[in-house]
This record gives sequence, structure tokens and C-alpha cells, in this order.
Amino acid sequence: MDSVNTLKTLRETAAFASGIAAQLKSGHCVLLYGELGSGKTTFTQQVGKALGIREPIASPTFTIAAEYAIPRPPNLTRLLHLDLYRLTSDQVRVDAAVQEVLESVSSPGTVTVIEWAERLPAEAFPPKADPPITEAQVGRVWKLRFTHGSHPTERIVRIEEQPYAS
Repeated sequence: MDSVNTLKTLRETAAFASGIAAQLKSGHCVLLYGELGSGKTTFTQQVGKALGIREPIASPTFTIAAEYAIPRPPNLTRLLHLDLYRLTSDQVRVDAAVQEVLESVSSPGTVTVIEWAERLPAEAFPPKADPPITEAQVGRVWKLRFTHGSHPTERIVRIEEQPYAS
């Protein structure tokens, strides 16, 4: 089921991200698609804040991956943040940082956010994870598509929940 959200301010983005964060569970992966400057990193920063992460969340464009401790155990303990902007699909297949994150998606207590998910090769999802992703967990993948709105500060976010559910 798709839902379309129009976000005009940082406050609206924070409220939207907080709503998503409240629904995240261990093993969830949020795939972010969209144009440059369409709000993917801002959304990720606001999700982190909603999860109680106090340190600044920056786009890991040059480092590819970042990990943040979530201070509100017991259910969620870490946020993995992957940014594929600088990589081609072929590079994604072999990059060690990417592969490490993909292998950790289903780890207990982990929530993963992947920016520029359109660069993930089709065979990358669901990943070969440790522990393995079960058929029931495949539906834990969220897909959010970000686009620019009609005003400079407006962003349109289309949400598809469980896009890989059979």
C-alpha cells in the first residue's frame, strides 16, 4: 500500500521521520530512493533523533557506511547507515563496507537505512545475511521514494511498506 506525504518544513520532516521510527523493529531496512537534495539524509538524521541518537548523523558519502548506537535498548541497539551515492551497481557488489552492512541487516537490534538504494543490484536484496533472513523477514523492508515538490523547501515522499513480501 502506497502513501504519499508532502513535507514543507524541517518540523514536518521530523514528525514524519518520528512516525516511521516508531514503527521500526529489529531487522528492518529502510531503502531510500530519490534525486540529489531530495531529503534522504535529512530524513535519516531525523529518524536517528527519534531513536534517541545524540551524535550528529552525517551522510557517509565518502566513508560509505556509518554505525550509530541507539541508546534505548532492549529492542533496538544500532542504526546502520549506508550511502551508495558514489558507487555504481558493480562497485556495490564488491565493496567491503556495503557487503558488511548487507550481511548485518538481520542482526538482532539492528535497523538499517540505505540512501541511493537504486544502486543496489537486484540480487542484493534480500541480502545473504547472518543470521539468514527468513521469508517472514523479507517484509521488513521499507521503500521510500523522495522527490522535490513544487516549492524549494517542499519534498514529496512516497512510502511502500513491505515491497518484497511475496
